[in-house]
Amino acid sequence: LRQVVRPGLFVILQRADGDKVKQSCRKVWDDADLVIRFDGERFDVDPEAFDVVDGQWTVRRPATAIVLAGGQSKRMGTDKALLEIDGRPMIQRVVDQLRPHFAEILVSANDPERYAFLGLPVVPDTRPGLGPMVAVSSVLARSSHETNFVVPCDLPIVPSELLREVLR
Repeated sequence: LRQVVRPGLFVILQRADGDKVKQSCRKVWDDADLVIRFDGERFDVDPEAFDVVDGQWTVRRPATAIVLAGGQSKRMGTDKALLEIDGRPMIQRVVDQLRPHFAEILVSANDPERYAFLGLPVVPDTRPGLGPMVAVSSVLARSSHETNFVVPCDLPIVPSELLREVLR
């Protein structure tokens, strides 16, 4: 079925002590969003990691989302991250869209107090003023995961289908 249908969330359940995998399962193994192991009593996934976004199930991945908010907004004249859309700062909208998908979210910015309202770690540049590549490098050094997703703070819509596809 998985070879002809693309579900919102595709999970494979595996016995923790089992190394046998059916050939039909092996064919779709790499398409799985998540492999959950079961030891006969417990599953190795936190039930709180699951959520419904845009009417589809999703799971928080062992990955880090990095929100770039360290620009100086010289052309705009005001901090783009704090511009309000529907009564919420744009950066808050971005973070809220990332939360169901990522175990960790880090904000890259040189003014931690400005983004304290997000309740997230704010990582300053190790060498301020040298641009976004230094910002990305600085925050990657603080990331807890091997998989990282970098997104700007001024992207008002982060399509959840795109996030699911990238994380697959």
